[in-house]
Parts: sequence; structure tokens; C-alpha cells
Amino acid sequence: MAPYPFQRLTVVGVGLIGGSVALAARRAWPELWIEAVDAAADVQAYAQLLVDDEANAVFQRVYSDISEIFANPTPSEHADSLATSHLIVIAAHLSANRELLQRLSDVLPPDANPVISDIGSCKRQICALGESLFPEQFIGGHPLAGRERSGLAMAQATLFDGKPWLFCPPEGATVDSRLQAFVAGLGAARVITLTPARHDMIMAFISHFPQLYSTLLINLLDQAGREDPQHAVDLLQFQGTGIAGHLRLAASPYAMWHEVFSENADNLSSVLRAWQALTSQAQGVLASSFDNEHQEDAPQDVLNPLLETWFTRANTLYDTFLNLQASQVSEPHISG
Repeated sequence: MAPYPFQRLTVVGVGLIGGSVALAARRAWPELWIEAVDAAADVQAYAQLLVDDEANAVFQRVYSDISEIFANPTPSEHADSLATSHLIVIAAHLSANRELLQRLSDVLPPDANPVISDIGSCKRQICALGESLFPEQFIGGHPLAGRERSGLAMAQATLFDGKPWLFCPPEGATVDSRLQAFVAGLGAARVITLTPARHDMIMAFISHFPQLYSTLLINLLDQAGREDPQHAVDLLQFQGTGIAGHLRLAASPYAMWHEVFSENADNLSSVLRAWQALTSQAQGVLASSFDNEHQEDAPQDVLNPLLETWFTRANTLYDTFLNLQASQVSEPHISG
């Protein structure tokens, strides 16, 4: 069992990611004091089931408001360690996270000194707020892990196994060693530190654009299948392996993603412009496969050097991607 980097964990917002943090922490540290905070009554009820199950309890307590974690005393035999070794993870949606940070600043006792982090996929706004409210305590975080379905019922103790965990500490600061040890205990393969601005630019490419692409693609299939009422066909019934991989993220909820697209709209727009430039080139490549004077004839098999370059480069890059995945799983926890 790994040493306990913290004696007390409070997860504020126990959906997919927050719930997975709690489950993974319970797996790593069976005696860790874990609290859940969530304003939704149905989430509280589900979390309470994870308190009442004595054989597999995840939480010691469930609260509806963040102020309750300081108003309710912890067990006397753990009081000192729980007060001085406390991690608070803010794990709701983006705007809610900012509201929760503000609420936390209003109710945090003067003598309390918890480490505070979040898990949101946009970092510029939350880091600016966190550093202004908690300059010595807040470090923005983001595990590169998730599922297409949300909610506490979808949480998994293994969600972070082998995945990177990103942190955006204030300029000139480092990530608290206890926080690094904590995410390593949750299963993270390594810690990567970067600025909030760079984080949001990278996420636009590797997370936010793929989500938008998957959402638009399934709508495109639906639209194309219904364009001719006399020959309408449900394209989704043709479920090959290729299309299934592209559509997985289409199950993700609007309630979460509309805030992400809004908050990172500048970076996502840049990615879309780059994508539009590539698709325009692709249209030109395909157009060159036809004899302009005989449009209805069979297309000519034109060896296009640009298309070949794309495929060759893509093959090489995908091998690199797989190798990087394998090395992250096998390498020890590192900071980079």
C-alpha cells in the first residue's frame, strides 16, 4: 500500500470523474477519510449508498453544501491529522467549479490550510480565479481520462490507470509533492505541468475537437440518410468497426460540453480553421481523380502525391501514438 499523502479527501461534485477519484482513492488507501459534496439530491442519495455499504464503503459522509465539511466535526481520534492533511478536489462542471471555489473562499476557516485542485478540461479561467482566492493552496488539474457516459454510476476505480494527469501551477511554483503522490496512487502514469493557456490550446486539438467531430459526424449520417424520402436509409445500421470508433463520443452530454466549447471557443475555432483547410485540400485531391470533360465516366485512378503523403505520415504518427501509450503505462510516475 502506498503511503497516505493526505489523511482527508473531500470530493466536491461526485459525477464520473469525482466519483472515480473517490473510488480510486479508496482502492489505494483503505483507511482514508473521504467525503462527498454534491447539491443534487439524486447524487446525494446514490453517494449515501456508498456510505451505507459497510463491506465496500467509499465515503464516510455525504454533504449537500461545501460549508458542511467544516461545520461537522471529524472523529476526535483523527481530528488533528484530518485538519492538517486535507485535499479538496473540485469536480463539477466548469462554471459550477468557479462558483464552488468562490463559495469555498467564503466558508474556509482561517486556520484551515487544505490543498485545493480541480479536474476541469479548461484551465485559464479556473486557474486565474483559484490563484486569486487561494494563492498558496490552489493548483489546477486535469486527468486525461473519461468516458462517454457521465454520472456517479459510471465512475470506475480504474479510470485513471496508465493515464497522464496535467497540472497548471502558478508561474514559478511547483506541484505539491503530496498532490503528485496522490494522483500516482490513483493510477496516473505521470504528471505533466504546463501553463493554463498551453493546456487549453492542446485540449482543443486532442479532446474538444474530437468531441465536436463525433457529434457532427453522427448528425451528418442522420441527415444524409434522410435527404431523399423515397430512398431513406438508416445509415447507423451499418455498424462497421471504423465508424463505431468515430461515434463513441457522440454519447457525451450537452450539459457538460456546451460550457467547454464556450470557454475554449478561441482555441477550438483555430482548430476548426485548420481542419477546414485540410478538408478543402482533400476535396481538391478527390476532384483530380475525375476527367473534367467526362464527369459521368468512371473516375480515373490518379496517384496523388499529397494523398500518399498524408497516408504515409498518418501511418507513422499512429505508430508513434501507440508507442507513447505503451510507454506511459510501463514507465514509473514522473513529472515532465
